[in-house]
Amino acid sequence: MKNKIKTLAALIILISLNTILFSQAFNIDNSTFLRKGTKNVVEVYYEISRNVFQFKKVKESFRSKIRVKTSFINRDSIVSSKEFQLIDTVPDTNKIRGQAIPEIRKFKLKPGEYRVVVKITDLQNKKTYRIDKNSQVKNFSNRELELSDLTLTSLIKKTESKNKFSRYFGYDIIPNADLIFGRANHYIRSFCEVYNLQYGKNVSDKYRVKYLLKKLGTQQINQETEWQVRKKPGNTAVVLNRKGLKIDSVATGAYEFIAKLVDNETGATATSQKDVYIINKHIKNSDIVSNKNEKTKYTEAKVDSIFEPMKYLATADEKNIYKKLDNPQAKLVFIKKFWKKRDPNPKTQINEKKRSFEERLMIANRRFSTSQKQGYKTDMGRVYIEYGKPNDIIRNQFSVGKKSYQIWQYHAIEGGSKFIFIDQIGLGEYDLIHSTVRNEVKNRNWRNYIDMSGPNQQKQQQDQNLTR
Repeated sequence: MKNKIKTLAALIILISLNTILFSQAFNIDNSTFLRKGTKNVVEVYYEISRNVFQFKKVKESFRSKIRVKTSFINRDSIVSSKEFQLIDTVPDTNKIRGQAIPEIRKFKLKPGEYRVVVKITDLQNKKTYRIDKNSQVKNFSNRELELSDLTLTSLIKKTESKNKFSRYFGYDIIPNADLIFGRANHYIRSFCEVYNLQYGKNVSDKYRVKYLLKKLGTQQINQETEWQVRKKPGNTAVVLNRKGLKIDSVATGAYEFIAKLVDNETGATATSQKDVYIINKHIKNSDIVSNKNEKTKYTEAKVDSIFEPMKYLATADEKNIYKKLDNPQAKLVFIKKFWKKRDPNPKTQINEKKRSFEERLMIANRRFSTSQKQGYKTDMGRVYIEYGKPNDIIRNQFSVGKKSYQIWQYHAIEGGSKFIFIDQIGLGEYDLIHSTVRNEVKNRNWRNYIDMSGPNQQKQQQDQNLTR
């Protein structure tokens, strides 16, 4: 189904394209909501950059035309797919820099693991842009207190004329699909739904909710709101955070935004979270060790979880030294020195190396996580963190008798390098089979592994171990 619309100026989000983490044509996010029956509703949110598409002059204005196709894939089958077109007309292309078009589409899906593939084609010059990521459709409980996925927003305002973003109590709610805050957006606003509140006679008619911001990978609370007491409208409710959590004093970095709700009747608690990235260039990056009482805030296991992805950057000596440290405070000091040593410009307030690492870590966890592994623990996540965004990605999807695989190409590494990943069991996790980069896996017969009847897993692992 194709749907053509003209862009409404009121719905254009002003953003700085220089700070988009993936520097790509568009971003997506999605949230799952409980509905009756065997299928839940999954909302997909899009943020489509205006200035990467080609505009052609039409009479006194300029026009771009794009096609967007979104597919949810379970194993090897497309379970649900939708396609639409956008026509964007502007009077002057010199004034669209830093602007993006928000969009939303709804799907009905059974709970489970999916790959969501979004492909955008510029119908003027035929260039194609693509995002392929893992996504989980929640299986909600029939009895326990639960929250839907969080949807983070760029704007919540009273609706003057009803449109696709109008919902909940007469508000326009514009999703923030890139999950970046702080540039011109100093509040994190959100909404979610709550299910299975205790409701009825002789039952407390109140619940309370609060919002927290934690440094990703730690228990450090950077910001939190007071508890907000609200009245239950029934067993379910919409939790709309219009006021938002103010983040203009939070340092640049990756964080976890959390909604926490308590039913006053039962004391039952439910939470929902989403990773965000905050950019506040005027705030000095906060060091992990910030005060004398820091040792009381971290367990050793938590500090180890901070250092775990840093191993991709650490030398063998640094790993050995860290392993010998026997208390969390000593390990925190080591981590502080680790980043200080790598600061490319100590005279600036921001450690650019650390910020780049945090950006890559957040993207790896958002794009490559599976039901079994965090994104940074996957081969794709590790390569992304170590080497950054590839210059080109060649994707070959599953076909009869063949496995899906991807080739990542880097122009500036060792004069031009490649990483070949194969989805060996068809569940969306791609294993690194071969790379031309020194000290990486070598398997020059990697094409043999694409064939369904190719070498078995044990033989593949042996080959990889021998060629490292």
